[in-house]
Amino acid sequence: TQLSHKISPNSERHPRMKRAIHVIPDLSGISQIEAFRQRFDRLYQHIAAHITLVFPFDLPASDDVVKTHCQSSSSGIEPFTVQLLPPHRSHDDHLLLPVTDSAPLRELTERLYSGPLSALTGTRRNSSFHITVARPPLPPPTECDSLQDHLIFPVTIDVTSITLEAIRPDDRSLIIGHFALRQ
Repeated sequence: TQLSHKISPNSERHPRMKRAIHVIPDLSGISQIEAFRQRFDRLYQHIAAHITLVFPFDLPASDDVVKTHCQSSSSGIEPFTVQLLPPHRSHDDHLLLPVTDSAPLRELTERLYSGPLSALTGTRRNSSFHITVARPPLPPPTECDSLQDHLIFPVTIDVTSITLEAIRPDDRSLIIGHFALRQ
């Protein structure tokens, strides 16, 4: 099942909805990841697999201001690739696909935490980049191993854009904008 999330005009976003910024890679050629998430990630139906760059935030800046910031932050960064590593269980019992260290990904994140989002710098998480594939309660280890049994790691994925979303009270994602990386 391909998830579809519509781009929302400002009028659909409730003012108390948090926003977040992600890389949502095209994983259509890697169906095992979404199939695993469908079974073990309660957010599967709400948002596609993603790498969070700016965790959910609530700032008074308008959607238009944040969209302009996302556009300028992504400008001048060419599309790049990252690699997903074998599944790892986090200290808080999530199953993650770690993402290899990437200078362009770090630069993009640094840019996003500037300007109208600079107030978030103090709340920035120190966790490494990753894609969450399962949330507590985690499946038995044999189920967790099944993902590794069906994929050859590392898996290379393309990063071609960033996505700004609003998170509805029911955890559904409203896409506010997609911003292509470009030189």
